[in-house]
Amino acid sequence: MSEEKIDLSQGLGNVTTRRDGSIIEATSWMVLYQLKQDSDELARLSSNFEKTIDFLSRSGQVPGSLLNTFTFHSDTFDEELADSNIRLIPRFSVTFGILIFFSVVCTFNLHWVWEETDYVRFGECGRYGQTSIHERIPAAVLKKRQLVVDWVLSKPLMGIVGVVRFFCFYSAAAIVFIFLYSISIFVAILALQGTREENCQNSVTVNITTFERHFNTGSRVDQPNVKPDLIDCIPSDTRLWYQRFFEDVYSPFIWKPEIRLMSLLLFGLYILGSVYGIQRLVVGFDLVNIIQEDSPAHKFFEVKSASYAETMARAEIAVLNPPNLANETVRTSFMNVLTEFEQTACSEGPTSTEFWLYGFREYLNQLGFSEMMEAVLNDDESFTSALDTFLLSSDRFSFDVRRHPNGTLSAFRFSTALNTVQTDYRIVDCCRQFRTEYTIMFQPGQDIAGRHPEYNLTTYTPFWNLADQFEIMWPQTMQDIYISIGVMIPISLLFIEQPLCAITIGLNIASVAFGVLGFMALWSVNLDATSMITIAMSVGFSVDFAAHVTYAYIMEARSDKENMTACERLGVTLGIVGWPVTQASTSVLLGISTLATVEAYVVQTCFKTVTLVVLFGSIHALLFLPLFLSSCHLLFERIFKQGRFRVADGTKTMTRL
Repeated sequence: MSEEKIDLSQGLGNVTTRRDGSIIEATSWMVLYQLKQDSDELARLSSNFEKTIDFLSRSGQVPGSLLNTFTFHSDTFDEELADSNIRLIPRFSVTFGILIFFSVVCTFNLHWVWEETDYVRFGECGRYGQTSIHERIPAAVLKKRQLVVDWVLSKPLMGIVGVVRFFCFYSAAAIVFIFLYSISIFVAILALQGTREENCQNSVTVNITTFERHFNTGSRVDQPNVKPDLIDCIPSDTRLWYQRFFEDVYSPFIWKPEIRLMSLLLFGLYILGSVYGIQRLVVGFDLVNIIQEDSPAHKFFEVKSASYAETMARAEIAVLNPPNLANETVRTSFMNVLTEFEQTACSEGPTSTEFWLYGFREYLNQLGFSEMMEAVLNDDESFTSALDTFLLSSDRFSFDVRRHPNGTLSAFRFSTALNTVQTDYRIVDCCRQFRTEYTIMFQPGQDIAGRHPEYNLTTYTPFWNLADQFEIMWPQTMQDIYISIGVMIPISLLFIEQPLCAITIGLNIASVAFGVLGFMALWSVNLDATSMITIAMSVGFSVDFAAHVTYAYIMEARSDKENMTACERLGVTLGIVGWPVTQASTSVLLGISTLATVEAYVVQTCFKTVTLVVLFGSIHALLFLPLFLSSCHLLFERIFKQGRFRVADGTKTMTRL
């Protein structure tokens, strides 16, 4: 039982009053239950109470048909996250099915292959022709060894230097596993498959049947015993359809002067859009976004936002090393510290402070000890005895004081109201003034709590969570991008011995990352932990695409001609990497397509940011980056007429850059 007054009007929303202040009507009433957690039994009972109230509200079992009730409790966030996970599980099976189907379809390259009979069989054609399996496997492994090692090394290194550390550790473990699997089990399967192809067998049946003889699947393109009158019918161009498309159609198209000019203008608009979006980027994560839109808890926050004035929470200050308040000198010194909190621009002032010592003084006045007040407050025994009686009679302050068995103070707390803050900077500034904890921007001694370590002060308000995000997210994101570029440039120089490649890869990483930052703001995505991790993923896409394109352009785009023009090298490069980049991008987009149907902020954030990463990475790999390399090639051709971007004698030594 309690005889203390409770101001119920603070729980009423959209209140209409008369001139005398009496209430005419209100559209909502927020009832707050403070549940005890002092023991395991009380915690269990409190949890059961929360869940029962929530169940009755969700099921509509509330007293009165005119009441609409919406609840929010301490386990709401955990329950919403668990429910989101349950909703995601069926979609993963759909995702795996889509990706498996896509992977199988993309491995079939349809081509006409000639046998010793007059029949034509329908099959899969490889580019190695009559090359034996003993030559094909080592060639395939050695051909991509540098890019694979480059790709594998970058992830652990970025994790070690601190780019979203734990995320990169998980990624590095997965990538190392994939690498070991690829060079062991997967290569072994390819070797076995190649052996069967050499024996004119397939992967379905052991013996050759009449059907297989007409419609066989394999990669042999040898032409034994073909009749002379059919020689002219055999195609001389053994390139696959996508290679012909990228080399003969796409690359000449984008090399046209008007298309190059349009690409330059498009890149300029891309940069302007990124800058515009970054200036409007919202930093921070609202916990309400965890709750799904169809949840009653989400409706609770909608009503709360519409019906109640948006004010900042009270700042709680805990004194973990309390002074002896029965000593007048010590008490005066501590009250000066309290005044420092009250005089900050973030506080509402002394009238908003709730401190049990003020209630203790009022309690003594009500008992008639006003004349003996100082004598009671300045004597240890009298102070302790009167405090016992006060705390027993006050439900309001009984939980604000912790004491040792002998009655002396072990810890206590007080609170002060904070002004409504309109900007992110003001929230961070208030946090800087109050807190003793600090991270990147905050330095010890700048805050009130840090200036008085003798009291071991700790402050808290839910807005400190926002301050942490405002302070950490942007610097951490920039640090991730800078470190990623710093890690990738030396690795690129180590495996692709061309300075232009390293610089190009670094610029590509920066372009994609900042593009994602800018355009995700235009797509209503905040910069929070989820999007920051996804941006770190963009480094992987940027590195993979850029490394493959630059490697193909500088090292692998070879021809029988002594000097390849920029246009020719562009065509060969896109013929090598165009289809793999398209496959990689399409597979990722198909994999995340099911996430678009999940109405959860975290899932939607992941879907949107990954989509931006894949789209921008693909556009850079298939348009901006090849044109940039070709334009540099053309420029150097004109400056150094005797030098070319060619590889001398099959080695990696450039004749001239």
